[in-house]
Amino acid sequence: MKHYPFSAGVGLNITEANHVIHYSRWWNPAKEDQASDRVYRIGQERPVHIYLPMATHPEFQTFDVILHEPLERKRQLSQGTLFPTEQTEVTPKEILESLQPIDVTDKESSPLTIEDVDKLEPRFFETFVAALFNKKGYYVVLTQYSGDKGADVVARQRGNETEGLLIQAKHRQQAGGKADKHAVDEILAAKPFYEKKYGATFQLAVITNREFNKPAHQYSRSQQVEMYERKQLIENLKQYPVTWQDVNKCQLYTN
Repeated sequence: MKHYPFSAGVGLNITEANHVIHYSRWWNPAKEDQASDRVYRIGQERPVHIYLPMATHPEFQTFDVILHEPLERKRQLSQGTLFPTEQTEVTPKEILESLQPIDVTDKESSPLTIEDVDKLEPRFFETFVAALFNKKGYYVVLTQYSGDKGADVVARQRGNETEGLLIQAKHRQQAGGKADKHAVDEILAAKPFYEKKYGATFQLAVITNREFNKPAHQYSRSQQVEMYERKQLIENLKQYPVTWQDVNKCQLYTN
């Protein structure tokens, strides 16, 4: 049974069903509970099962997981107290603060430091890279998070969109973590697809917030792939300051 808060929130009792699937999460857990309760009403004789499908990843928290945690806290609050319903709703500000460990009200216009970059989730690191190259004068497009053919950012030169830079971004959380030659393999594999798609000639680049290992350096030189490492990022941040507003803006440039 496919169950939505509003479609099942009009007084319907669905006691013949005993499986509830919330395909799309609602920001207010009380509304989710109200929808689920429709199958618990008088006449229900079977065990009821509630399903919350979520995308997960072993290396970082997905948006589904990030949203689920404050929803559960709000649910416990609503069940244990007599708070008004609107006070148990998860706000966009709470989600933004969960996505990145910053004060979204005070630091939106502050330039990112390399320490801020180190704290980014992988997808936000890709967005940061797009914002950086946008500051450097490129038209930028973020590729899809999955099925990207090996490229994370497409950067085309302003005034000459038949040339540009194709970028693979590799984020490392731990100090000392080094990216390997697979980043070079990925961007090399992406080149034919994106050159055909955009009708452009792309130079290739791989970027990390840490360093690449020695085999990756040797391989990139032989394949004429440019490397950006921590030292270059620090210098770029000095010359082209990137703010959180810039990063949020670049999230819209997705293909």
